[in-house]
Amino acid sequence: MHYGNVIVGPFDTGAMKKLAIIGDNVNVASRIESSNKEFGTNMLLSEEAYQKVRDTYPRSNVYETTLKGKTGKYKLYELMS
Repeated sequence: MHYGNVIVGPFDTGAMKKLAIIGDNVNVASRIESSNKEFGTNMLLSEEAYQKVRDTYPRSNVYETTLKGKTGKYKLYELMS
């Protein structure tokens, strides 16, 4: 799960019509979702997403990793109940 700006709009190729969501933040969310396999988790949040819920979920496991196609290290959070 990630939090950030994206572009949302209709995608129409004539035969196919759907709503499309594009942008770098969509790619980051996809890379974070793929990290679940690496850590054996079900749902991970980016730093940006965790900042939105940290008061409600103050306990979390924190993982640091790289994301494919991105530079630097990313902190990912697994919420604890």
